[in-house]
Amino acid sequence: MKIDIKIYIKNRKGVPFFGKGIADLLYRISASGSIRKAAGSMKMSYSKAHGIISRLENCTGKKILIKAIGGKSGGGSGLTPYAEKLIAEYGKLQKKIKSCAEKEFYKFAGRIKI
Repeated sequence: MKIDIKIYIKNRKGVPFFGKGIADLLYRISASGSIRKAAGSMKMSYSKAHGIISRLENCTGKKILIKAIGGKSGGGSGLTPYAEKLIAEYGKLQKKIKSCAEKEFYKFAGRIKI
């Protein structure tokens, strides 16, 4: 047996705006240099990915993407230093919380003999 947890960051109104899925989208944008490729690899529409990024920018008040428009090489997108730090720190937070949750789960499972 094991435990699974999901960590979301919510705005002041309680609406989630950042979590594992968005972190994965940003990681894929960084790796591919393209919102369209990143979204496609997640079976997500470009417009949905763009909307998610816009909501993240609105909630954080920070730019997330560096965009190169069209041209001979076809343009592309990369992450701002803020976005790179956001996904790195979120990954660290996720690992720490998961580790703590697993320790507590094993104590719980031992007490009730799962």
